[in-house]
Amino acid sequence: MSDSPDLSDHRLVILFGPGRSGTSSVAGTLARMGVDVPKPEVPPNNSNPRGFYEPQWVVDFHKDILGRANVSTLDVAPDAPEVAEKAAREGDAPDRLREWLAGALTESRQIIIKDPRTVLLSQLWIDAATDLGVEPGFLTMMRHPAEVSGSRTMHYAKSDDADRRRALAVRQIAGWVNIALISERVTRGHRRVTVRYPDLLEDWRRQADRIGSALDLRLDPPTSLAQHPVDEFLDAGLRRSQVDWSSLEVPDTLEAIGESLWEAYAGLIETDEADDASFDALAARYASVHAASVALATDHFRRVRKPRRNHAQGARRKTAQTSEPQRRRGPLSAIRGLRKG
Repeated sequence: MSDSPDLSDHRLVILFGPGRSGTSSVAGTLARMGVDVPKPEVPPNNSNPRGFYEPQWVVDFHKDILGRANVSTLDVAPDAPEVAEKAAREGDAPDRLREWLAGALTESRQIIIKDPRTVLLSQLWIDAATDLGVEPGFLTMMRHPAEVSGSRTMHYAKSDDADRRRALAVRQIAGWVNIALISERVTRGHRRVTVRYPDLLEDWRRQADRIGSALDLRLDPPTSLAQHPVDEFLDAGLRRSQVDWSSLEVPDTLEAIGESLWEAYAGLIETDEADDASFDALAARYASVHAASVALATDHFRRVRKPRRNHAQGARRKTAQTSEPQRRRGPLSAIRGLRKG
């Protein structure tokens, strides 16, 4: 874009990770080291009193698109990104994003974009950054799926009964698997780094240096500063939910995929190189499980809903049959009444 400022030396960090994976912690850490969160930000609330570090415009932008696409934040469908992208490109979303991103990068040399929905619209962001001459860098936060499910349930589903909580756990684990698979796939070929949430809390300096090196960031103040603002922001107590698979009731197959995916990410973190074949195999396994689940659920709801439709149709027929004689009697009764008068 010839009429745009040169942004090639600016840095765009796109943060991936389901809610309760430590994304706010790492975004808050980088925000205290010279990586800006575009304003205005989503305000803190009871579920995250230290702040979300999410640009309000980005959250509203994503919600609008996903709402039109009928795609959820922790969507379990493997094709969720394609559905969301299609909805985005049917309107002016690409132009709106490019214009907003240009303004945000003009105001700050280094910015971080955090919203759990971003992964579902990642190609939209990649295209916008490329048009502006900026190479995006990706930071993925990982937390064990059982812990993510436990933390989400603790904060968002405290009042649900046991059956609903079990069903919620299954959807949350499936959503974690799907989002983790998408995150790895869409970041291939780009600058990227993955950080485990417990590792960030244990030694944030080491993880910040890893992030800075991988994504070519200027961290200021540097991690060498003895009394650093991040020290007052992070503490091990942030990790309040530490559950494992024994605390959840999920299908064995789904648990096996989730654990294998967690281990595959561990290998990616240790070597900085992904075993594409392993991730692709897990994606195929999950797609098969999802397809089978959809088939079973479709048949189940067909059976459940059909008697209700038949009952409703019968009720309407009965109402029509009883109403007809009343309609016929109505005028006759009126005539009789006049005659009596």
